[in-house]
Amino acid sequence: MGHGSGDALSDVLQRLAGALREQAETAHELDSAIATLPDTSGHGAGLQRIDLLRQSLEDLARYTCVLSDSVPPDWATDTGPAAEVLKLGAMVRQMTAGQSGTCEGRGDVQLF
Repeated sequence: MGHGSGDALSDVLQRLAGALREQAETAHELDSAIATLPDTSGHGAGLQRIDLLRQSLEDLARYTCVLSDSVPPDWATDTGPAAEVLKLGAMVRQMTAGQSGTCEGRGDVQLF
């Protein structure tokens, strides 16, 4: 881990937490949209997995955010090599210069 050059590691972790939270919100929207379909009977296990995916992403976002608070402020990393493996341009932009995530909310797995 580098010290003093590149992006602050805590900022990188905050951006990762924000990206995870956004994906959790997308999973929630998908889950809600599917629930409004006329006949979802027989798909309970699949719907349950979408909800578990959402909750898992939310947990990973919170975990990453808390980790970012424990990183010394002078630790930095070069995000260039990691950004090169990303395929989505929007994700590259978010991970290299995105908004910070938040550490709000905690809870247990919610099954329906």
